Amino acid sequence: SVSFNLRTSENEDLRIGQVTQTTDHKDAAVQTTFDIRKFRFTPKVDYQSDVTTLGTGQRSQDTTVITPSMLVRADIALPRGLRVPFRKQLLTFTNRVIWTTTLSLAMRQSPITINDNSRLFNLNTSADYEIAKNLRMSLNGAMSRLWHKYLKEEDFISYQFGTVLTFQF
Repeated sequence: SVSFNLRTSENEDLRIGQVTQTTDHKDAAVQTTFDIRKFRFTPKVDYQSDVTTLGTGQRSQDTTVITPSMLVRADIALPRGLRVPFRKQLLTFTNRVIWTTTLSLAMRQSPITINDNSRLFNLNTSADYEIAKNLRMSLNGAMSRLWHKYLKEEDFISYQFGTVLTFQF
């Protein structure tokens, strides 16, 4: 998949007939996918550029963001049964795991705004484990890390963990 967008807008003061601001936006994305055994890999690169110029010719915004990312997904099923004593029927377990992970690194730069110069790493993962037809458990986690080029006090690390147990009737 390949996409590309261009957008230009102008603000004009109609009283004096002069352009007061021009905004140029560009974005592009390239994505593909491939399978290795039971894993599906989806690499992607996003590009975004925003430039705002005042009517005097002075740039008030010039930001570029490049974000490479990788999505990895697996759907693994290992059905098993358990023999219960004094019963002829097997207690069946579907043992299906759907695991999804996304890694990305947003590299942001601007020669005008100090705050727009950083790298942001994100990792999100979730595993959905179907134990039986009516019993499912989800585990998820996320981690983010920001490195700022000039303002070290803006650096941070964040973590998130969660779980959900679902009974379906």
